[in-house]
Amino acid sequence: MKKKNQLLIGAFILTLSGMFCRFAGFFYRIFLSYQLGAEGMGIYQLVFPAYGICMALCCSSIQTSLSRFVAGETARAGASSRPLHKSSCKNRRTYFLCALILSLVLSLCSALALYFYADVIALNLLSEMRCAPLLRVMALAVPVCAVHSCIVGYYYGLQKTYVPAIAQIIEQCVRMGSVFLIYQLAILNKQEFRTIHAIYGLVLGEIASLIFCLVSFGPLIAKERPCEEKGDPFSACMKKILYLAVPMTANRLILSLMQSGEAILIPGRLRIYGMEQSEALALFGTLTGMALPFILFPSTLINSLAAMLLPEVAKAQATDNQTRIRRTSNISIRLSLFLGILCLGIFSFFGEALGSVVFGSETAGKFITQMSFLCPFFYLSMTLATIINGLGKTNVTFVHSLLSLAIRLVVIIFVMPHLGITAYFYGLLASEILLTGLHLSYLHRSYGLRLDLYEYVLKPCFILLPVCFTTALIQTFIQANRNLPEIAGYLLAGVWFVCSFLLLSYLWNSPEEDAEP
Repeated sequence: MKKKNQLLIGAFILTLSGMFCRFAGFFYRIFLSYQLGAEGMGIYQLVFPAYGICMALCCSSIQTSLSRFVAGETARAGASSRPLHKSSCKNRRTYFLCALILSLVLSLCSALALYFYADVIALNLLSEMRCAPLLRVMALAVPVCAVHSCIVGYYYGLQKTYVPAIAQIIEQCVRMGSVFLIYQLAILNKQEFRTIHAIYGLVLGEIASLIFCLVSFGPLIAKERPCEEKGDPFSACMKKILYLAVPMTANRLILSLMQSGEAILIPGRLRIYGMEQSEALALFGTLTGMALPFILFPSTLINSLAAMLLPEVAKAQATDNQTRIRRTSNISIRLSLFLGILCLGIFSFFGEALGSVVFGSETAGKFITQMSFLCPFFYLSMTLATIINGLGKTNVTFVHSLLSLAIRLVVIIFVMPHLGITAYFYGLLASEILLTGLHLSYLHRSYGLRLDLYEYVLKPCFILLPVCFTTALIQTFIQANRNLPEIAGYLLAGVWFVCSFLLLSYLWNSPEEDAEP
């Protein structure tokens, strides 16, 4: 029970910070969409896949590996008869040093390549020379993120989430504040607010977040310093980090390369479909800069849960507690599906209104509605991948992702010239269904994990039916009342939708055992 509470409390802290950043980021994206326009948003979104490749190479996989090993050492220290097993304390610091050195070397190489080959990347890969100066500025953030990710990974391994949560809030606030300040200065000087100004904000936000992490991390390391016993050698720790990180890095690199391929191919395929260059960029900006953030917004909770889930699964595996692995996994899977089905209902019911009211774009609303069916599969696949990575089976997620991404690539290349942007939605949905099925099949075969279709899928879907029906009646009544502003009507209907879904789910919930077996 205590372990379950620790997992949920940690996820709750990260969720609060993530929700704050997502809400703030919503207003920030709305601001950018109005100031940069759809084409400007397309150019802005076009450079992020290149940034994502750098992050996949030098940050994310190494952070995950560090988090898992720190969690394993902490679990072994807790299982020891001594209050703090000093060799485990020593190993934690050695793992951190290995991860930091590896991240810094890779990040410096990536940043130099991004800076000096910005013109080549912009012209030959992105097919948009206006991206070159954005890439050069963005390169400055790569080494900063490398150090920041290692510190955050160490805290995740200890299941201490307050520093990563605060760092996330600081990064978002500094990013937004600096961009708003640059915008005001541009207005005062009668200058144009440009896309590169938003990249300045990204770099400043990352620097501020790193400073906070360094200030917080120093006392933690000093507290653990008195460890005189000999731990594992540096070479052994580095070998373990590489063994776990390399397949994960390959996995995430392929994902990032696929995203880069989408950024390059989608506008090109849309031109073959019959659109002009500016029209294709505007449609791409609407999709990735306006509609997709709505679909990804609820994944804040899943990301927070995943950050706590990986070390929790790693600890259970370190102590060979198979029951705890299954129980923790089932809780996470049920939450992911519950959230995914709720979001499917919200986005399919209110999608067009969200696009029109928030961004003033009917196209964005249409995209939100079409992508709503992605939510259950997208959120569940994220959770399942985290469980598999927490068990150390990163090669499994690599193969599964490779197969699912191949479907998207085939659809974009061969189907999009004939069906346009609709083909992208079909490919995305098919790839996520395949990815989720592969993850579930592996966990069922290897660890006996079972998905209760009635409790986890059918019951929430049945609940959606009366919720949608009553919400439609409420909307009809609200629309008949002409004295109520349109946005207020949507807010009231949305609150009713969420509250009634939660209430019916609670009333129809089957009680489960809470005690740890």
